[in-house]
Order: sequence, then C-alpha cells, then structure tokens
Amino acid sequence: MRFHERVPVVPSDGNISRIRKHFHEALVMNQTTLPVNELVKMLRKIGHDVMRSDDADRFVCNYVYYHSLRFAEEHGIKSLFVHVPLFSTIDEAVQMHFVASLLEAVASLN
Repeated sequence: MRFHERVPVVPSDGNISRIRKHFHEALVMNQTTLPVNELVKMLRKIGHDVMRSDDADRFVCNYVYYHSLRFAEEHGIKSLFVHVPLFSTIDEAVQMHFVASLLEAVASLN
C-alpha cells in the first residue's frame, strides 16, 4: 500500500510538503495488485527472511513506489517495490540470490 505524499525529489517539483493528497475526503492509497502474501510465503519456504510491509518509507522510496504504481495502472501492468539493505548489512551474493528467487517467484504466478 502506498500513500501519495507531496514530497518532491528535485527542487523543480516545488516546496516540500508533508500534506497527504486527499480525494473526496478519503486518503488516496495505491497498492500492488501482485499477491504479496503468496510471494512472501514462497520466498520464506526456500529460506529467504522476508516480510511484507505496507510502508515504502518517505521521500525517494515513496516517490518511486507511488509513480511506479501509477504507471503500472495506466499501462495495465504490475509493479512491486522491494526495500533492499546495504551490502554491508547483507552481502551482494545473498541479495543477488534473493533477486533471482523473487523473479522466479513472480514469473511462476502466471
């Protein structure tokens, strides 16, 4: 789930505002149409320590996720946002293995 917040990434986007965009008095939320719980279950089954989150955090991550969901909706495709740790936390080889597993899991959904 992603809330659109008017938080610019570049100065030309305007002043920073933490005000959330509302539509007819309701908070506008977007979320992936992929079965995230199923993906998490598949990845955990093969040993990856993953969890679902409904928070892409703020600023750049929020901006990227919101706009990727909007683009996906406009073009009839799916989008998924994945937070990844620094290589100093989880090394590159482990993360590359995870990405390969994630892509295989997503591909198996069709």
